[in-house]
Amino acid sequence: MNVLADTSRDLDVRELLARLKRHVSPAGSFLMKRVEDEVNTISTQLVGFKAVMASPSFTLPVEQRLTTVQARIFTMLSQAGARGVTIAGLAQGLYADLPECDQPEDPNNVIKVHIHHIRKRLRGSRYGIVTIWGRGFRLIEDKTGTRTSEAA
Repeated sequence: MNVLADTSRDLDVRELLARLKRHVSPAGSFLMKRVEDEVNTISTQLVGFKAVMASPSFTLPVEQRLTTVQARIFTMLSQAGARGVTIAGLAQGLYADLPECDQPEDPNNVIKVHIHHIRKRLRGSRYGIVTIWGRGFRLIEDKTGTRTSEAA
């Protein structure tokens, strides 16, 4: 029994359920009812999610807009608090588990480029990264969510 045998296109969920119903024995109708209920619940949730995501005020949390390396740097900065993290400390946190041949020749420059890209992704969020001259970087957070300065 191949319910999908005669299709060359994507099926609507409701159409797929109708096809399944035709092949389910009376003994399996209870399970079919549970599947239908689950599909209806998921469909309702999906409509809600689409509405939220279409909202002009919807934005992903900062952590979900960052690449893996950027998220690691963001995490190190957030854990360091007001004292910040040196460039050497960030490089150590990023590259310590890599063999020396896979580590960048100039980690300082690589870290600075990552910080630049993180700053771009943080624009419009409540977070910013400030440079601690001669030392490294520090994450700042505006609790009111109104941080608009691009200087950070």
